[in-house]
Amino acid sequence: EYESAEQSVLEFVGTALATAAGLVMPAGPVLRGLFPTPPAPDEALRPLARAFGVLPGSGSAVELREIQVGGPPAPSLGGDATGAGGLLAGVDALYPASGGVAGSLEVRGYTRPDGARSWAVLIPGTQSLGAWGASPMDTATNVQEYVGAPSAMGAAVVAALGRAGVRRAEPVLLAGHSQGGLVAMRLAADPAFRRRYDVRSVLTAGSPTGRVPTPQGVSVLHLEHGSDVVPVLDAAENPDVPERTTVRHPGAGAPGGPGSGEEGPHDATSYARTAALVDASNHPSVVEWRRSCASVVDPDASLTRRVYVAERL
Repeated sequence: EYESAEQSVLEFVGTALATAAGLVMPAGPVLRGLFPTPPAPDEALRPLARAFGVLPGSGSAVELREIQVGGPPAPSLGGDATGAGGLLAGVDALYPASGGVAGSLEVRGYTRPDGARSWAVLIPGTQSLGAWGASPMDTATNVQEYVGAPSAMGAAVVAALGRAGVRRAEPVLLAGHSQGGLVAMRLAADPAFRRRYDVRSVLTAGSPTGRVPTPQGVSVLHLEHGSDVVPVLDAAENPDVPERTTVRHPGAGAPGGPGSGEEGPHDATSYARTAALVDASNHPSVVEWRRSCASVVDPDASLTRRVYVAERL
């Protein structure tokens, strides 16, 4: 039995490395075939997480520093500026490789002519493979979010909403790429967070969210690329329920694939291009998510942008 377990681990790691190297082997079916019914992360990983010091709440204190942003939001790479394409283009622009500042997240405020306000939070993904460093966008946060423990990035989003002056009755949308999407889903599924903020909609791109509970009363759109190994690291499909829609683009990011650019299958820019295709879809489930998105991201509202750099204490 030990030998069998070791072989499964070797095949799992080999598949992940092969996919990361850009080989043609489809990751999702292989991983899910190897682990058809793996234990839930809370059961399987919490003891290991504790052994490595990833205790619930450990290292989750953060400090925010607001930085000045100038000019309009990033272009939507062909999608609706107020839809999934515009939101993910905004997430992409926060990465250092796209000209952003390391460890930053953005809060966008929309104020309508009648004074009503709504908010969107843009959350990038992992930017450091280390753990417990100054940047909370690291491996420690990945482990904490995966096992459902409080993390520094979750705390950063809560702190950013507080700093921006978001009130209880004002609609909120959470959009994240990779780790950022997992953070967004964990917060939206947290009853205490929803009691504090009126979460209407969530958008994730390239995030392993299959084992996160479905947030009640929240419309969720997941984007996944067929050649991206990250969304299947939890070896679980996203639940197929009315509140959650998963759109998969099998060729995105693959060389010569439809809608691909110079980016890899997991790059935020690649997902922003896919989101532009989703914006043009008239599938009923996508249309329903866009309706919930429009209740927050209003094209006729005046826009304010606040970018905060998070630092772990």
